[in-house]
Amino acid sequence: MTDESADVVTDNVGKMLMAGFEGFELTPDSQGYKLIKNYRVHSFILGTKNFVNAPQMKALIQSLQDLAKSENYDHPLLIAVDQELGCCNSMYDGDWLTQFPGAMGLGATDDLDLIFKVGEAAGQELSSLGFSLYMGPVLDIVPRMASQLIGIRSFGSTVEDVTKYAGAFARGLKSGGMLTCAKHFPGMGTSFVDNLLELPMMLETFQQLETSHVLPFKYLMKEGIIDAVHASGVAVPNIAPNEIHACLSPQIVHKLLRKESNFDGLVMSECLELEALCRNIGLGQGAVMSILYARCDMAMVCNDFLYQKEALDSIRKAYESASYELIFAESLVRINRVLSRLHWTPEVVMTPKLLEIHKQLSVQAYKESITLIRDNEEALPITKHFGSRDNNILLLTPLLTEIHPNAHHASMHNPQERRLMPGEDVFQDFGERLANYNKALNYDVLHTSYTANGLTSMHEALIDSSRAVILVCAEASRNMYQIGVAKHVGVLCGGYKKLNGFMKKPLIIIAVTTPYDFLYHKGIGSAYLCTYDYTWNALSHLPAILFGDLQPTGRIPGNTNSADDQQESSPSTNSTPVNSSGNSLGMILNDAPRTALFSDPEDRKQIPPPVIQDGEVSSGSIGSVPPQTVTADTTPSPAPVNQTFAAFRNNNTYNSNGHRNSLEVHRRKRKKLNKPWLVEDFDISRDFTNLVLLLKNSWGSDLEEPLNPKMLDSLRHLLQETEETSRHFVVRNSTINILHGAIFTWVDKDSVNGRIMFIIVDKTKRRQSIAEVLHQHAIKYLTISRGCKTITLGTDFPLFNFLKAPITHELFANWSSPDPVQGGKAKLSNSALQIINFFRSVGWSSSRNKETRPQPIKKYILSLDMEKWMVSEKLVKQLKVLGIKFEIAEDHKEIIDLIRKNNFKAGDDESRFLEIYTTASAYIAQENKKQLKNTLIFKMIEPTSKTLIGSIILYNIKSKLANWFPFVEGAPRDKNGTMSCLTGVLVDSSYEALKPVMKLGLICTGVSFAKQFRVDTVILDNCCENEISELLDSGFEVYREYFSSLGIKMSYEWVV
Repeated sequence: MTDESADVVTDNVGKMLMAGFEGFELTPDSQGYKLIKNYRVHSFILGTKNFVNAPQMKALIQSLQDLAKSENYDHPLLIAVDQELGCCNSMYDGDWLTQFPGAMGLGATDDLDLIFKVGEAAGQELSSLGFSLYMGPVLDIVPRMASQLIGIRSFGSTVEDVTKYAGAFARGLKSGGMLTCAKHFPGMGTSFVDNLLELPMMLETFQQLETSHVLPFKYLMKEGIIDAVHASGVAVPNIAPNEIHACLSPQIVHKLLRKESNFDGLVMSECLELEALCRNIGLGQGAVMSILYARCDMAMVCNDFLYQKEALDSIRKAYESASYELIFAESLVRINRVLSRLHWTPEVVMTPKLLEIHKQLSVQAYKESITLIRDNEEALPITKHFGSRDNNILLLTPLLTEIHPNAHHASMHNPQERRLMPGEDVFQDFGERLANYNKALNYDVLHTSYTANGLTSMHEALIDSSRAVILVCAEASRNMYQIGVAKHVGVLCGGYKKLNGFMKKPLIIIAVTTPYDFLYHKGIGSAYLCTYDYTWNALSHLPAILFGDLQPTGRIPGNTNSADDQQESSPSTNSTPVNSSGNSLGMILNDAPRTALFSDPEDRKQIPPPVIQDGEVSSGSIGSVPPQTVTADTTPSPAPVNQTFAAFRNNNTYNSNGHRNSLEVHRRKRKKLNKPWLVEDFDISRDFTNLVLLLKNSWGSDLEEPLNPKMLDSLRHLLQETEETSRHFVVRNSTINILHGAIFTWVDKDSVNGRIMFIIVDKTKRRQSIAEVLHQHAIKYLTISRGCKTITLGTDFPLFNFLKAPITHELFANWSSPDPVQGGKAKLSNSALQIINFFRSVGWSSSRNKETRPQPIKKYILSLDMEKWMVSEKLVKQLKVLGIKFEIAEDHKEIIDLIRKNNFKAGDDESRFLEIYTTASAYIAQENKKQLKNTLIFKMIEPTSKTLIGSIILYNIKSKLANWFPFVEGAPRDKNGTMSCLTGVLVDSSYEALKPVMKLGLICTGVSFAKQFRVDTVILDNCCENEISELLDSGFEVYREYFSSLGIKMSYEWVV
């Protein structure tokens, strides 16, 4: 447990959550109010669900800051916003927030000064509302033929373009007063949605990420213009197959971001409200993993209050465990470093004059972003196709979801009055502007929509009557029907019956999102334009371009400036620009395809290193960049991108053979990190039902017999009764409340010996460190919290689990074998091999102390059918000679005193007797009050001195003592459904020579009394192998085998 006060713990835990909430104002019963007041959350991400207009948002943010200040927060709140511009804005307000192009639209301008000014303007406007952290820039590289999950949110398709455009935008943001949070590390431009897992997935290897996707992050980090990094939720199975999201992987965050990219800034996870994560390990475990395992500083939970409380509760439990002080301390340093740079009130004030400048900047940016990708048939301007009459222009548009009324000027229309279908109103303003652009010309615009149902006869008639057709598409790679419609329209326009090399009538395709929809479909359409978003601001310049009054100057990021070059490009060429020094960036990165087969970091050591030829690097990975110290208020001036990549190259040294000297890259042998699963106390009311499911599903195949309801009921009673004196631990999915694993511990009564009774892990979660973490937690509890001096692996009281006999035999024969597979005495089953390997891996293979015994101690449970019972004459004679007397014990204290006097050591057969007899005595006292005889203790008296020299316990299945041996519920019974059980066969250590005979005498006494109760079946536990021969001769049979101990170690032998 931590020594900090509860208030300090709450404050520190609250700093490690980035939260969102619904609502437009702060009230005492609102989610945001409770997060600050009760949980001291310091960081919030606000957006559409909090926005009415800019003044309202500003008031909401200020009310959050005022509440935090009144609650004595040391620092102002960190308020983040996900406002990527273009179609990806979360807030629209025509009066206070200027609409700018998105990332790819800005990249299309190829104007770094303009991009800087747009970033600065956006930063100023957001900062004036009270926002302090911009969730961007997006640094994902989107190859042209990649699945367009990121699409127009990216600045381009090459490392160079993304780096220089995103860098200019980030500098502008910082100049405007915002902190920056680069995303989505490690870059998810090539990701696709896996249909089975239903989450984004990237198949790149570690080196492919290093040599491509991560480079924009490294460059901007080196420049000091990135304050935080957002780790993505994409799956990276070739790097971290056991972590379902990149933000949970130490290979991605701790190794690639922190170590190899030298980033010591704030890192936050993806929003953890992910179905795959919640279903797999749970949100609480995900929050802990993101911070303690991956080494993020903040876990992000954007919406649900219950999820946020689950995350906070899990982080707090991990924090209070005092097992990860250093990791938490490092994260808090980084968080406080950012919080200390914030202000309680906005420092930027917007003026009408400044807003007007921003609006003019928006007009310029949108105008320069529009790209003419090709005009193969000189279809533009469309006026060249007009005749003397019937100059109809057909505008075909898809049905798109409205971004926001202000983004389309849709407020000037009433879709219901106009009887529009949902989605038709998005392009209404564009159609009207096109129709009214030049009234001096004799033309009409016919506007209709198309759907996935294709073209109708009405569409065909409109095409036939038109001079030109304008087809609008949006994300055709996702909406494949648009490609089919385009082909159909092309045929109707004469696309395959060209006259003089041209279509009979022009088909102009306008992509209003990604330019890659028809980039390589060169046979479709006469001309191809792209606007990069479909807001009114983007579409307003199209009429002038279509009529030839405005020349489009934009270019697809990653292509050259000329439209001719763009139309000649293909997926396999021109994907990487050539820099001014004549060195293609592709030459530096061209080893990525060679590494595709090497998915494991160990395998990558076999990849040939880069070679120096004429002073240049011909292939190989780009090395890490040393950190650069940048003051908080300094925005470094941008360096030429080509110089920057030269710096990347020069930071790596090579020997005379051209081999890299960096051990960091080529020697990737790493120490295995155990996942820091959150371990919680077993709560019987919460966890027992799930424990039963865990036992049935994951251990049932290894047990001697299926778990029956009565046995489980006994187990439940035992756990309930011992709840206050014993602790057990679980790893669970707290979101859907299922157990991944459990470990049960025990501390012997009045003893310094602790026990690990058993451990179980869900079959689907094995080999993910759950068992190791549970074992380590149990050892820490027993040695530190309970002060045990010895730890025993195994138990015979309580006793409730039995492995199948073949598995028991295999364990006994191979437990001490140096190599259980090669040197073992028997061929091992998979179950036995797993058990041996696990316990060896956690330290049970040997002991430095001679007094401890690594050899397993096997015991037997015997059953007796009374009809087969016969006492040997030899035993009867021996007992008569000794003259020993047996009687029911009334004074149990003398038996307990005898046990204490013998001072049995841990590991002795009798070491558990103190607890057994104390428990039995308590139950007998309860039964006497109710006049019941379900439990009896018999004592053995020495005839001469009349002193107590031994005892035995007899109980039936109605006794509470039976709950300590739940297995008896599954044992064979007589025809009346009853049985008696014998346990605790105790002989004074002073009579060691006569111990075998005296034990047999006690057992005979117990059987005789059981027979008087008309019981036909007797169960005897805790029988050693050297004791059972005479019992077997007397009619007993072996019912079960088990291990009372698999090893004993001193507490100082464990590293906690």
